[in-house]
Order: sequence, then C-alpha cells, then structure tokens
Amino acid sequence: MLNTLKCCFVLLGFLVLSSLSAQTQEEIENMLNDTGIVEVEQSKPNDLVTKPKDKKAKVEKIAKVKKEKVVKIKEDVDVKVSDVLELTKNKKLKGSASKFKKKGDEYSQSGAHYNAMNSYQAALLRTKKKRKLAKLNLLAGESALMLRNYALSEAYFKDCLIQNSNKKKFDVAYFYLANSLKYQAKYVEAKDWYGKFMLKAANNSSLALEKSKSRIASKGCTYAMDLVVEEPAYVIEHPGENVNGPYADFSPEIRGNELIYAKILSDCSEEESKDIAKLYTSDMYDMKFNLAQDFSSNLNQGNDFVCNPSFSADGKTIYFSKCQLVSNSESHCDIYRSVLVEGIWGKAVKLEGNLNEENSSSSHPQIVEDEEGYTVFYFTSNRESGRGGKDIWYAVMNEEGDFGRAKNMGSPVNTRFDDISPFYHPATQTLYYSTDGKIGLGGYDVFAAKKSNDGWEEPKNLETPVNTSLDDYDFILDAKGERGFLVSNRTGTTSLTGPTCCDDIFEVRSTQIELFVSSAVYVEGPSGREVLQEGLLVLEDLNTGKVDSIKIDMKDKFVSINTESEYKITALSKKYESKGVEFNTLNSNQSDTLYYDLFLTDKKNETHKEFIGIIYYNYAESRLTPEAPATLETIIAYLKLNPKSQVEVRAHTDGKGPAEFNLNLSKSRCDAAVNFLKSEGIEVFRIKNKWLGESEPAAPNTNDDGSDNPEGRALNRRTEFKITELNN
Repeated sequence: MLNTLKCCFVLLGFLVLSSLSAQTQEEIENMLNDTGIVEVEQSKPNDLVTKPKDKKAKVEKIAKVKKEKVVKIKEDVDVKVSDVLELTKNKKLKGSASKFKKKGDEYSQSGAHYNAMNSYQAALLRTKKKRKLAKLNLLAGESALMLRNYALSEAYFKDCLIQNSNKKKFDVAYFYLANSLKYQAKYVEAKDWYGKFMLKAANNSSLALEKSKSRIASKGCTYAMDLVVEEPAYVIEHPGENVNGPYADFSPEIRGNELIYAKILSDCSEEESKDIAKLYTSDMYDMKFNLAQDFSSNLNQGNDFVCNPSFSADGKTIYFSKCQLVSNSESHCDIYRSVLVEGIWGKAVKLEGNLNEENSSSSHPQIVEDEEGYTVFYFTSNRESGRGGKDIWYAVMNEEGDFGRAKNMGSPVNTRFDDISPFYHPATQTLYYSTDGKIGLGGYDVFAAKKSNDGWEEPKNLETPVNTSLDDYDFILDAKGERGFLVSNRTGTTSLTGPTCCDDIFEVRSTQIELFVSSAVYVEGPSGREVLQEGLLVLEDLNTGKVDSIKIDMKDKFVSINTESEYKITALSKKYESKGVEFNTLNSNQSDTLYYDLFLTDKKNETHKEFIGIIYYNYAESRLTPEAPATLETIIAYLKLNPKSQVEVRAHTDGKGPAEFNLNLSKSRCDAAVNFLKSEGIEVFRIKNKWLGESEPAAPNTNDDGSDNPEGRALNRRTEFKITELNN
C-alpha cells in the first residue's frame, strides 16, 4: 500500500487555510528590521550564521541580507500561495495560535495531514516569536512532506531554518529539506543539504536512522547526476482516466486481458479523512482501457481498505491485503484469500500460519508458480525478525496446498530500510521490487534481482524512465515481459491537488528484443492425442552449456532465451521415451515467442534406463566446471518431481595415463557429483555410484592413424546420469 495512506488525505468540504503565507508583509518587515536575522549560506554547511568582522561590514551584511531575504521570503510566499490560494476561499478564522497548533497536532496524530498543515498555517499567522515560528514551520513542513507537496515542504523547512537553525531539535529540518529537494530532482542542492545535515547532526544520537538514510540518499544524488541512459529498456505511458482517478490508484495485477487494481475513494468529514480502497477491473485492448468497474461486491464490502490482488495459476483463488489506518499514517495490513465458486468470489478468509503476524503488518502478496513448478508466495512485512523496516519474505506451498514457514529473502535483496512490492517473473527468473535502502534516483526505486545457482545476484536499478526522483513501485510484467505496469506519483498523474500528491498506474512497454520459447508436449493416448500432464522440459543452450528445467503441466510456460544462440529442448517423462528438437535464434531482430510441439509415442519398458544429463571435466581434474551446476539442478528437479525414481551416477575418464590412476580419477569425479546432489537434499539411498575409469569411452581417444584425438578425449571426461528403477 506504500504511501497511499500518506498522500491522499484530501478534503472536499473542510478547508482550514489562510489566503496568506507563513509571514504577512508586516511580519516580513519586522523580520528584516531584526538584526539577528540569519542567512542560509550554501558555502558554509557547518555555519548558518554569518558574523561580520567590523561595524561597516556588519551594516553592509545586514543590507545584503535584507535584500536577499525580501526576495527569498516573497518566493516562498508565492510558492505557498500558489498551492493553497484556490482552497482558501478567503475564510476568516478565529482562534489563537496555540489553539490552531493543538488542532494541528490532533489532525497529525489521526493521519489527516491536509487539515494538520492548514491548522499549523493558521497558527503561523498568529505568531511572531522566532522559536514558535520555527516549530510551526517544521510541523507544517512535515505535513506537506507527508502529502508529498515537495515545493511547499521545501519552503516550510527553509523558513524553519531561517527562524531558528541553531537549536538541536531543528537538526531534522536539514534532513527533511534535503529530501524535499531530492524528490524535486534538485540533486545538486539536495546533496549539499544532506552534507549540512550530517555535519549539524554529527553528535545527535537520536537521528541515527536519518543519518544512515542521508548517506544513501546523498550517494543517490551523485548517481542521478552521473546517470546517462542512451537506450531506455522501457517506455512509460499514462493509461488515462478510465484507469486512474483523482486520488490514488495502485497495486496492479494482470489476469488475461484484465487489469485488476486498487482505487482509493475518499470518505470525507469535517473532523477526519478516512480513505477507502476498493478493487476495480478494466479490460485491456491493445493500447486502450475500458472504464473501470467494481471487481467484486463481496470483496469490496464495507469500509475495508482492500488492495494488492494476486491470483493463483488457475485463477480460482485471489490473495489480497486488508488494511486499517492505525495512527499518524501508520497502517496495519493482513493478507486474505477468497475462492471463486460458480463465478462468485466467496467470503475472504485471513491466512493462517506465520504469513500474518499479530504484531506486524503483511501486504503486497504475490503467488506464482516458478520455473521449477513450485508455488511460491512472496509478500512484504515489517516483522521484528527482519533486517529492518519492511522486508520481502516468501513461503513455499506443499503438496497439501498449505504454505510452509515464511522465510526472509535476506541479502542482497533486503536492506536495513524498506523493501516492498515483490514481483517474481518466472520466464526471466527475475525478482522485481522497490526499495529506499539502495542507491537510487528518488524515494522508492524499482530494482531487479536475477536468480542464480547461489541464490540472488546483486539487484540492479532499472534506471529511467522506470525510476524517477519520486516514488516508483508495484512494477509488474506479463508472462513474456513485453508489457507491464508500475505505480508512481511522478508528474503527469491525475490529481485534484499537487502534481505529486497521489499515485497513478502507468503502463510499461519493453523496448528490448525479448525472445521466449514455449513447448507443448503430447502423447498418443487411448482416445487419441492428449497433452502430457507430467514430466520435465529441459532447455539447453548449446553455446554456453546452461541448462534450464521446466515442470510440464497443463499451463503455458515461457522461458527467456538469448539472441544469436543455439538451443535444444527435450521432454522427459517417466512413461515415455524422451524427445527433443534443436533450434536457434540467429539473426533474430524483433521480439518473438518460439513454439515447439513435442510428440512422445514410444512407451518405456521396465528395464529402460533414461539418460537425463551429462557433465564434463577439465583434463586430469575432478572439480565441477562452472557449467556443471546447471545440469545438476535439472537432474535434481527431475528427482524431486519423481520421488520414487533413483539416479545412477556413472563417471568416466579419457585414455591418457595409467588405468589405475584413471579409475581413481573417475571415483573422484563421481564423488564430486554425488556430493552436489546430496547437498541439495537428494537422499543417499536414491543414488547409485559407478566409476568406470577409461573402460567405456564415448568417443575414440586416438585417430585412425594413432595420433591424439583431443576432441574425443574431451567427450570421454564425463559423468552420466541415468534414471533407474522407475515405478509406473
């Protein structure tokens, strides 16, 4: 849900706001006549107060400050008035400064930040003391920051520091000001203020968290200033008002030709603003969207805040978040599930186990069947056992349909700060998510982490135009990776208030050549040709040796492949002889999906030994090569798919060297492969070992003339894996 509970507390009926800014003209003159006025100097981050050395210099300094202050304050007044003038309607308000401050505090605690900011503004009009002006500007700036009106928050925080910059309690204003500037892409100025904050708060232990964030944000400013994107990977477009409304629209999900997402409806009253989010659906036809419709009256009942939809592979179960505002824009969410029965979504049931925890919030669910056939549940939670802030967690569904214990994604995905909105794309084996804990352009940036044999690679920033100086999250893609959506409060949103107030859904289209392969496997059954419902597809890159395995079932599976390469795709089954086809992607110049149908006709007999993989070695070595784990993972996937099967590991050598040496070498090669299988959970009793030395060459070690045959010997330095004792 992210900032939707922070950014759209917009009131239509109650606008407590003055038509003036923080200082009236009279107050401006009073400030300028005060020789204690301070000057914010860019060149002196550790000294906001300039002290003239002599009387003449002091007089000149005061004159200069007066002139600059008139310009600066008038600019600030213009900024504030431009944001609030339309909403004031020239209402005259009665009450003291303390009364309006107290009211502002109450609004702030309840999360009504628009009312809070207006109340602090009214208090500012009734205050002349610098100490109180500084405090009220700080509070008003915090409310403006929560509303994501960054130009306005910038003006308030600068006024706060002008009024009283030396007090320790105002150190945080430096940090907030830097954030306000970074959100506006004022990276040079923002970096300068992050530096000032670090110096000012060096001995302020209460701001340890802000100092940590400041270090990352400052590096983000440098990253943004140096970033050059010559060929953007995506094009971003606004889908229009049929999808996006005046408040927040977020948490998109693709289901066939439907876009299902959450839309905020604001329920306003004089005393509070209560935001309600419901699920909506819009039909997609190429580049057009139909007008959004209510998704389900059962799920959208009452005043629940419903968002983050995710569907099971068969489309019959929906997982989503229900949230409640706790206080001061802090929300508590739990994950629910509903089942489709005869076309109607049933009563929502809260998930059991530790996917929800009583004292923590859980949201952003995504249920996905990965490339190995496992059903994995990703979600976001701020539970105490995480790395800090919000983390991404996952749980795997067992054969009974229950989820195992939730596990933290860990490093390098999760950071000390907030990591949210996970989306796993099986075809490219990539996890997309957003974080403010890594070096980026704005608040939340979208990152992509590729799955590897060792876990997850270091996440990469998706750069512009996916990321901006603002908040970008909820990034998703279709199965082919060609089209998707993200949520952002970037300029161009549909909003009743400021240009960066509320989140909208944006469409994402890939500009890259995306190639995928999909394969349907058929068998000749009693009633004719049928789709194979169990087995394994093995995709081998013949150039690199990389092997991917895909569980065969009734669903379409898309696997990402490279251009300018050669492949072989093979179907493996317990009951039928394997069948494969070779193809290539040479001279591919546009995105495409290649389809190859495989037909299995010959049944296996009881004694058949199915060859399912082979790995090779360097000369006289038993260590696994970098290419070996990919093949071994495919073998492991097959064994897990067929729990009653066993594997025979047969290791060989070439003909070089003494026979005894080669026999021992083949044993070492066999041990290396077996140890890998055992380390990945394959039970010892399911593995048979055979080391055969040079006795069963796959190719001649020498040529016909007796000369050495290095190509043949390379083929003999191998370990083969065959399935034995198949139980049909």
